[in-house]
Amino acid sequence: MEDLATALLKMEDGSTLSLDVSWAAHLETDNEPFIHLMGTEGGASYRGPHGMLYTEKFNRSIDLDLNTPDNDEGDRIRMCRHFLSCIRGRKRANYFCTEWFYE
Repeated sequence: MEDLATALLKMEDGSTLSLDVSWAAHLETDNEPFIHLMGTEGGASYRGPHGMLYTEKFNRSIDLDLNTPDNDEGDRIRMCRHFLSCIRGRKRANYFCTEWFYE
């Protein structure tokens, strides 16, 4: 069984995308999923719940931390709480906006 897939994709504008995907890698990852995206104008990195954006503005490197506070329960938990409130009859389902995510 293979544990690595590699693709080299040529885009319409002539740029090339190199994609490597593996479920088993000999890297220090703490067994958390991770992704690194790198481009000519910046990059992004996610390792488990932690993320960073990398770019350059005004001739200076900018690293933007995408991490959420430890006390943030996350969208999935908010969505589950809302769903439970709906089926228990406490809230009405709202299909047309996502404001209920943040109640």
